[in-house]
Amino acid sequence: KKNVYFNKIQSLEKQKKEIENEINKTRNYLKSLYEDKVNGIITTNQFKDLILNYNKNEEKFNKEIKNINDDINYYKIKEK
Repeated sequence: KKNVYFNKIQSLEKQKKEIENEINKTRNYLKSLYEDKVNGIITTNQFKDLILNYNKNEEKFNKEIKNINDDINYYKIKEK
């Protein structure tokens, strides 16, 4: 039975890692967006719209990570 919880925890850790990678990718994308704005490639309004989307996505990712952490803690307790 302990193995079942261990496998669930491993799976959740993997999911969490994937979401953290998405957050990092998005942050890098944001940096390049800022450079595009500074260089006049995109307008200030376009930049603001993209930032809004970015913030929504990051909020969603952070909620997912929190839920995963809660699940991991739950399974760690069960494992004991």
